This record gives sequence, structure tokens and C-alpha cells, in this order.
Amino acid sequence: MYKLEHFNRDLKIMLISSVPAGIALGIYYAVWVLYLKAAGFGSSVVGAFVFLETSVYSALMIPFGMASDRYGRKALALSGYFISLTSTVLLALSTSLALIYASAVLSGLGMALSVPVGSAWFADKSENVYEEAFSLSYAINQGSMAVGSFMGWIPEIMHGRGMDYLQAYRWTLLLVVALSAPSLLLLTLVKEGRRGERVRASRMFSNFNLNAYILLTLLSGLAGGFLAPLISYYFSVKYGVESGPIGTMYTIIYSLSTIAYFQAYPVASRLGLVKTILLGQSLALALTPLLALSPSFTVGGLIYVIRYLSLRLTSPLTSSLLMKITPAEYRGSIFSVYEFSYRMPYSISAELGGKMMEQNLDLPVYVNATVKGLYVLGLAWLLRRLRREGLTDVS
Repeated sequence: MYKLEHFNRDLKIMLISSVPAGIALGIYYAVWVLYLKAAGFGSSVVGAFVFLETSVYSALMIPFGMASDRYGRKALALSGYFISLTSTVLLALSTSLALIYASAVLSGLGMALSVPVGSAWFADKSENVYEEAFSLSYAINQGSMAVGSFMGWIPEIMHGRGMDYLQAYRWTLLLVVALSAPSLLLLTLVKEGRRGERVRASRMFSNFNLNAYILLTLLSGLAGGFLAPLISYYFSVKYGVESGPIGTMYTIIYSLSTIAYFQAYPVASRLGLVKTILLGQSLALALTPLLALSPSFTVGGLIYVIRYLSLRLTSPLTSSLLMKITPAEYRGSIFSVYEFSYRMPYSISAELGGKMMEQNLDLPVYVNATVKGLYVLGLAWLLRRLRREGLTDVS
């Protein structure tokens, strides 16, 4: 099990800071799509928002990741978190389409500064306890997001007391900003991460295993964009539900995901890394087409919960594996390339998925399953190769 005495001061602060951040994120995911829906926008605008956000993120993450390897992680990550908060404020204060898209651009910039750099910063503080640190981090984050998702009932309560949905969602988005501030303050206490020399691309891409991992990530991102960013809209239109039931679904997801993440390290220790990852991914793949066939929100929500949990069990393990096979001096750069490889196809498929959903609500679900199947086959091949090389041992 987990041995917290192996965790250094900075790692513990990072884990604590993820609590308010996770609560805020849980609220945001429960309401932001419904906020746009209440403002009169359809799935095309949701898809375009994700496309802009992810395109900016994808275009800038590699330069910022390389800069963090050379100059340090802290300033870049903190700047990114602040810009992300500014983006949420802008989104909440106006329903002008131009400002909504400006919020998407700012969000992408904030993510490019914070996500890959922050992950490398966390990995710097997690050396020698990768699987433990990543699994516990994911568990804390999901538990916090469960609390935030349950707060998706706040706009429902406001609406019940006479406030229209648009204003209720707006005030809830501003609550996201207020809850995120303590996390940013805590991270200022964490010391700088690893700094190195100028990163040479030729050396970064000389590792066959990393190259294969990145190529497979392209397929994973392409599959994900067809479904993940549109699922709230999908359930809302298909079953006529709003933020209360959807928020409750996410509360259940994040609550159970806390257990799944917490158990990822012990399960992988018993079954092995390869079996754990492949079982989780295969189950999620099998459940995906059933979403389109479900007769009610209750059934569809249950399928989505199980599907989500099976994927979440594998997430900290694949993240720790990536960091394990990546040279320490290249972590910021490699994680940026990894994120680019996921997010760029994700942004394209989110845009396509939004348009598909307006023509045929279930079509993106089936496309997701098809592309995800190719990814799982390729992942099985790579994991077996890494096992032969002794790179899948759980520390």
C-alpha cells in the first residue's frame, strides 16, 4: 500500500493543493456546457469552443514544455493557472459569442502553460514513488471533483427559487473561480522543479518506445474528442435532463473514481501493470456502443459510470509509465509532445463530433468505439514489448 513517509514536503503540498482545484473543476465540468446551452447555443458552439481551446493548447504546449526543461517549471505553471481563472471569469461575465471564443483561447493558453509543465513539476517531486504518487494524486483529485460535481445542484436550487438557468449557471462559474484561488496560493509554496540544458529534438525522438507511445496517443485523442466533451450535451438532449441529474452522475463517477485511482497501484502490484491496463481499456471499449442503445438516462448513466471507472483505473498507471520511460531532463518536453499528440486530434474530433451530433445524436458514440478499438490493439502490442524489456515492473 501507500507509504506517505516516502513523500517529500513539496509533493505533499501539491497533493493538498489539488483538493480545492478538484472541487472547482468538478463544478466547472458539471455546468459549463449547460451554461452555453442556457445561453441559446447548440452543440456546434460547444464543439467550436473545445476546438479553439485545444488548438491553442496544442500549438503552444511544446514550446512551453521545452522552456520548462531549460528554465524551470514553477513560474510557467503558476502563470497558466492564473490565466485559466481569468478565462472562467470571462466566460461567466458575457454570452457574447466573441467573448466566449476569447475565453476558449485564454483557456487554451492557460492549459499550455500549466498542464504539461505542472505534470513534469509533479513528476520531478515524485521520483522513486511514481506509481504511488500518481495513483494517490488521481484519487485525491477525483474525490474532490466528486464534491464539486454534487454542487451541480446549486444552479438547480437557484432556479427553483426563481432565478433563470442562465444566471444560476453564471454565478456557479464565478464560484469556480473563488474555489480555485487557494490552490494557486498553496502552489506558490512549492520549490522549483528540475532545470536542464537546451533540449535537442533529435535526442528526444531517438527512443523507439516513446515514439510508439506518442503515435498511439494520436488514436486515443481522436477517439476521445468524439464523446468526452459532448457527453453532458448528449445526455441532456437524449433524455431531457439538466445539471442536477448530470451533476449527480458525475458525483457518482468521481466518488467511485477515487476508489479506482486509489486501488490502481495495489491492483497493478498484484495483477501486473500490463494486465491491469489492458483489462480496463478493453472493458471501456466493450461498453461504449451500449451508450447509444440505452433506453433511459438511468441505464445510460450507469453504463457511462462503469466505462469511466474502467478507464480511470488505468490512467495513473499509463501516466507513471510514460514518466518512467522518459529521461528526467526531457520530462517537460516529452509530456508536452504527449499532450499535443492527444489534444490536437481531440480538438478536431470534438469539432466533428459536435456537427455529427446535430445530424445523428448517436453517431459520435459509434465512431469513438471504432477508433478506440484500434488504439487498444496497438497499446497491447506496445505493453508486451515494454514488458519484455523489463519496463513495466511496478516499483
